[in-house]
Formats: sequence, structure tokens, C-alpha cells
Amino acid sequence: MKAKEFLISETLRATDSFFEAARRVPADKVDWKPLDLGRSVLDQARECAQSPTWGASVVKAGRFEWNQEMFEAARREREQWTTLDECEAVCKKNLADLVSFIEGLDEAEFEKTIEIPFGKNPNWRVIDILHLHAWNATYHTGQVNYIQTLYGDTAMQ
Repeated sequence: MKAKEFLISETLRATDSFFEAARRVPADKVDWKPLDLGRSVLDQARECAQSPTWGASVVKAGRFEWNQEMFEAARREREQWTTLDECEAVCKKNLADLVSFIEGLDEAEFEKTIEIPFGKNPNWRVIDILHLHAWNATYHTGQVNYIQTLYGDTAMQ
């Protein structure tokens, strides 16, 4: 398996895992926030719907660009999605765009680096940037699973 195929496979697997976990949460708990402070499953689904756009936009621009105005615009966009169904539909559209972008790259481009203003190493490889959605979906799958235990669902599925 080539790196491109693996990246796409892992991205799709992580996304499916996230939405499978989110759908196991009862409807009355989807917008529940642990201690009224944490993030709800719906809020995390909104982020996972949007995160497939992040990596490709950085790679296309050749740089990481982020400011408070962009953050607020992204937040406003996410707030439009009020159900898991909407989040998943948006995610699938954004995911299709990401997969298409990855498929169009030559694998030699995966080793190029782009400066990212956070983390210990500011120079991220393109493949790592494009893997960001898969990482994010996996991270949030763990958060959703933990939320389930907080309201009493301890069955491992």
C-alpha cells in the first residue's frame, strides 16, 4: 500500500469511527456538556465536519494562516449544523474534497514541509498536515467515548 492509499484509508476509517461513536450517544445526551463546562458530542461533531478542510487549505496556500476573524467565521459556520445528520453530511462533502485533493498529489510532495506556528517542530510535512483530520477524528472519538462513561454508558462497543 502506498502512502496516499494509507492516508486516505486512515482518514475514512477515523471519520467513520467518530460518527459511529457519536451515534451511540442517546439523543438527549448529544448536546450534553460534562460539568456544563466540557464540549458536547454535537460540538465535536461540528468540528469533525469542518476539519477535513484544514489540511488541504494549508497545503494549497503553502503556509498556515489563522487569525481571530477566521476563527470566528469558522465558529459561526459550525453553529449552523444542529444535528449529527447535518454534521455527517457536511463532513462527507468536505471529506470527498480532501480525498480528491490527496489523490491529485504526487507522493513526492508529501515530504515537503510547511511552517506551522505551534508544536515542538514548526516544520510539518505535507503528509502530516493532510493527516490532521484523521488525527482530529480519532482524538474526538476518544472524547465521545469518555463522555459516554460520564453519563453511565460503560458498555464497550
